Amino acid sequence: MTATKLNETMWVGDWQDAHRFKLAKPDGRVITVAHDSPLIGHHMYPIRDGPFQENDKLFWEAIDKVVSYKGTGIPIIVQCTAGISRSSAVVIGAAMRTRGISADSALEQLRKLRPQANPNPYFMALLHWSERRLITPPSVTHAYDRILREVPGQA
Repeated sequence: MTATKLNETMWVGDWQDAHRFKLAKPDGRVITVAHDSPLIGHHMYPIRDGPFQENDKLFWEAIDKVVSYKGTGIPIIVQCTAGISRSSAVVIGAAMRTRGISADSALEQLRKLRPQANPNPYFMALLHWSERRLITPPSVTHAYDRILREVPGQA
């Protein structure tokens, strides 16, 4: 496979794509979202491809890291071992947060560029579960959560 260019500064792919990316873009950053990738990235999130509770915190941290590069001009590649499930899920989460779109819409748009994108059902369930938090501006989410805490029997 070949890394898929998503925009001017972001790619998604497998570990071999990330290796080529490092050689071609020495100023770029590799975000590794796999516990079993032979490539060591600049940012490591050892996520296992499946419904493992220890994945949850790492998954959200990886999405936060991808989002943190938006607007910096620094090229990044998000990579997992095969470039199909974990990297796709993290890219979808970042798109949800930065573009305010649903998980299904982000997946559909990603598959137009990278047809092999296929996040496992667990990651898609996490993304669906979190849609309100990822696509709502943080200040609105915080205010909404505060209101729910003040209403008896809510939240």
